[in-house]
Amino acid sequence: MKVSESFETVLKNRDLKLDKKDLGDGGIAFLGLYSEGEAEFPFSVVFDDSEDRTDYQITYEGIGNGRDFGLDLFDVLYSINRLNQELVAYYTLLVDSDGELFIRYVGRVTPFETFTLYELLVIGSKIASEVRRTLLELKNGNDL
Repeated sequence: MKVSESFETVLKNRDLKLDKKDLGDGGIAFLGLYSEGEAEFPFSVVFDDSEDRTDYQITYEGIGNGRDFGLDLFDVLYSINRLNQELVAYYTLLVDSDGELFIRYVGRVTPFETFTLYELLVIGSKIASEVRRTLLELKNGNDL
């Protein structure tokens, strides 16, 4: 059994429907959108399909843009470092060159460990929401 088949079984058992995309050369992506209140976070799980151990990456985007929070670059980087130490657990909060904030988790999985992958995906949605809420509080309270 391949990792993708095992992961699809876990998703089906949990009644979670994600779009599956073939990336070529054995690469697979599962894409979804997590919604909480007015906030929506596009997310993806990407890995090379294998019957053995393979690396994977979970990414949650749409957390916000540092510029939208009215914070200068220093404040954004300071906040990211603080949140990485205090809040994001296994994930890492990152900022790209345009100021877009996202969280990412990188790990390894076998076809027999895909439930753990699912659990990390679920935890990521909660972390993304909490990071966004914390950044909005920083914006509103200027509590840097």
